[in-house]
Amino acid sequence: MNLFQRFCSDQRGNFAILFGLALLPVVGMVGAAVDYSRANAVRAALQAAADAAALTVARDAPSLTESQIAQRARAVLAANFNRKDATLGPVDVVKGNKSIRVAASAAVKTTIMAVMKFDTINVATAGEVAWGKNRIELALVLDNTQSMATGNKMPALKAAVRDLLTDLENSTDRDAIKISIVPFETQVNIGTRFRNADWLTFNADLGRSLRVERRDWEGCVVDREQPDDAKDYGTSSRSDYPAARCETGSLAQMQPLTNDFVALRRTVDAMRPSGYTNLTVGVAWGFASLSHGEPFAEAEPFGTRNLTKYMVVLTDGDNTRNRFTDNPNEIDARTRLACRAVKREGVTVFTIRVVEGNRSLLRECASTPDRYHEVSNASEIQPVFRRILNEIKGIRIAS
Repeated sequence: MNLFQRFCSDQRGNFAILFGLALLPVVGMVGAAVDYSRANAVRAALQAAADAAALTVARDAPSLTESQIAQRARAVLAANFNRKDATLGPVDVVKGNKSIRVAASAAVKTTIMAVMKFDTINVATAGEVAWGKNRIELALVLDNTQSMATGNKMPALKAAVRDLLTDLENSTDRDAIKISIVPFETQVNIGTRFRNADWLTFNADLGRSLRVERRDWEGCVVDREQPDDAKDYGTSSRSDYPAARCETGSLAQMQPLTNDFVALRRTVDAMRPSGYTNLTVGVAWGFASLSHGEPFAEAEPFGTRNLTKYMVVLTDGDNTRNRFTDNPNEIDARTRLACRAVKREGVTVFTIRVVEGNRSLLRECASTPDRYHEVSNASEIQPVFRRILNEIKGIRIAS
């Protein structure tokens, strides 16, 4: 056998040859898996940035031009897309009737696949936000006690509420939202227009300091008889509402649900710090403002389709007194029952503790732990209201 024949028949080294031939596609597949994994990470980052851009722009979209919307959306997306291994492509922004869609693409630089002449992988995604899908009823239950006069708390609260009202007035259909404001201390002032209502009583056992004649009544009410003090304030099956002498004479009159923003601002302007703290009566009358039927007629029934009810409860101190006792623990127990009653009806409750107050009580009163907010000084009230507002406005990711 000559040399050529021996070479052709020699099978030694076949494995090395076959392995070498197979190595290239194996390396290619591994490289593709690595690069496609990176591309998926880039796409996830791009999706988050597109969602953030759509959410940010949607909050102010009704008051912006289309060019302003597009400019702001592109800026927000670029600021949130922090990937050095990808190049951001075109960003398309489309404003619908009540929606914003932000579509974006990016080119991901490959590593191993570049050896095979595949330099980039293109990814694309879109984030869409819709707003105004639901109508909103919002009760603001606001501490107006004497301690709110310290640390610039009352001016900061007023500024935060005014900003909330301005935002909702400018960015939401007026017929899609109603707001009530309930200033409280140990009492709530519901106004004298109810002087002759059959659900109001001037015969409650209140003691000489609180008892008042119908003709002299200035609009203040106190806790109902227990257990009605911590229930839905409807009038169908419970004790009457006790009219009382206004202890301080400076408690602002509550504003039932309305989309009259001028009237709402008047209530804010009238708020003055005075008196002691009774969270129960504030929560109960906030609940009353969200309940259908007497004593107020402005609210829709609980469970109404496409309607979400919210309550924001703000206080800067512990419970100190109600019509029955000055024992904080006993009053706290009534507040817990009132908060539970509100939440049982599907109302989303936010609570805000300003510097002082019972943390555990307010945390329990909130619908979820993340809806409890704590601020250490008055300057933090406004940012907290902004965070709550962003949820209340009903903006949601639609994609």
